[in-house]
Amino acid sequence: MAYSVRSAYHLACEEKERTLPGPSNPCHHKVWKEIWKAQVSNKVKNFMCRLAKNILPTRENLSKKGVSLEKQCPLCHGGIESTNHLFMQCNLMRLTLFASQLGSHMPFEVDLHDWILSWLTCQDQLGSQLFCSILWKFWTGRNNVVF
Repeated sequence: MAYSVRSAYHLACEEKERTLPGPSNPCHHKVWKEIWKAQVSNKVKNFMCRLAKNILPTRENLSKKGVSLEKQCPLCHGGIESTNHLFMQCNLMRLTLFASQLGSHMPFEVDLHDWILSWLTCQDQLGSQLFCSILWKFWTGRNNVVF
């Protein structure tokens, strides 16, 4: 391959991409791609990306940034409000998913990214849309309780 300004530019872009924060795990990279392919509104896609990156302003994340507040989950009072707790362990979320048309049980010992990816890549497109929408609506409901 001959050197050109174009090849140098592409090499510089690849190097910059490697140093940017983001998914270090190939599975996490697949999650981002699947989120943006999902047939849901952009606000739900944005939420799902923030959920997958663990940058939602949960009480645990706010505490890490120096905000002084009670860390306990405002919905179930059963643990520290983290992304993992809210969407994988909170009893209210478990009931919400089970009572939904999905009738889903919360998986045990599954990584949040793997769980999201399994729903985004399932053959049931309507189920995938409903899953994303339920998570987003659960977050907005949580915000209504808190604020």
